[in-house]
Amino acid sequence: MEEYKYGDPIPEKYRNRLFDWEGGGYDGCIFEPNVGLVDKEGHWIPIYSSGCSGIDQDDWYDRKIRNLKADFGYDVRSAKMQFEEALHKAVEKVFGKKWYEVEGDPFTDQRVKKLVEKDEKRYNEFVRLRDGYKLERTHRLDSMFMQVVGGGMSRDEFDEIGLMDESHIKETCKAFCERYSGNVGLMTHALDRMESIGYDVWCTCSDCGEQFQPCDYETFSCSMDKDAYTGDGGIGVIMKRVLCDECHQNAECRNCFELDNPNPKKKDEGASDWDNYDFLACVIHEWLDVCWGCASGFECDHLYYWDKDANQRFRTKLGLEYEKMEEDLKRGYGLDGHELYDEIVKTPGGRKKINNIRDLLHEAIVEHFSSNMDESWFDDRLDTYCPGQMTLPGVE
Repeated sequence: MEEYKYGDPIPEKYRNRLFDWEGGGYDGCIFEPNVGLVDKEGHWIPIYSSGCSGIDQDDWYDRKIRNLKADFGYDVRSAKMQFEEALHKAVEKVFGKKWYEVEGDPFTDQRVKKLVEKDEKRYNEFVRLRDGYKLERTHRLDSMFMQVVGGGMSRDEFDEIGLMDESHIKETCKAFCERYSGNVGLMTHALDRMESIGYDVWCTCSDCGEQFQPCDYETFSCSMDKDAYTGDGGIGVIMKRVLCDECHQNAECRNCFELDNPNPKKKDEGASDWDNYDFLACVIHEWLDVCWGCASGFECDHLYYWDKDANQRFRTKLGLEYEKMEEDLKRGYGLDGHELYDEIVKTPGGRKKINNIRDLLHEAIVEHFSSNMDESWFDDRLDTYCPGQMTLPGVE
């Protein structure tokens, strides 16, 4: 290890830099990505550090605090909380009522102070020793980092991602997000933690690829698509999608608020999003801006009914009428699903056929969606004018 004195800050050449490595290591030998940084003061901050291959002092510090609480007679809860409980009890004993029912500041009353004199002395001594352990943890973390970079301690795939100063942080965040684009849970957790430390961080949108910062949502983690995940090979999941505000708005269903609407800002212009959309779902999506799941719910509730005796479902009268219109279009165009819808709306005659479907379904659509949507949506119809067609004012 290069020359380094225990208790000193980490040398300047490592400061304001983001690192990652292969951490984890649990029963069953599961490893996972870990992330940390050296701040501008020269101290190692583990952002996400886990298992036997982490670069942290959590076990040491937690053990010290547990023992310290036991020595002072505190239970597992916060020592501050337990001191405040003693204060509240003292106020109640002096005034005969809860602290929040007393006018003014009851904690400055000399009678209250006298009752908690021993508790306050005990708590202040606890804080003094706890702060000493915090400082010692900082020294131990800095030393541990220096052992890793100096070769005295091995961590697989330990790598610098980039500088975190003002002129490089956006570029470093981009490189970090590219590296963990398949694990946005880790990505957003790390970015949120770095922001809480004081760094002006950026996230990369999974759909459009642009960098963004929190605006409509308080944290990057809140911008994740909670339904976009895969299994991790065990009992956990790996999150796969985080969205900027514009893409979030594009993808959000107006009815159920899930992020299942096709997003034209995606790199494939939303083409892959249409896989779940049959022809009816396309009609209802373009009409009401709702997702395929909500369209499917409408279909089950209004175009089918369940026959208990036959133990199967059948088309309702409305369902049969709709089915005939759809089948006629499929035969006429030789297409199905989104391809059929996309072809039909290209011509005034095709748009008129879509309007006929909207007219047919109108009453059922209002019944199904009116609790979550403004009525103005339901009367919308596609224009049936030819491009460049001359029209007279007031003439339909």
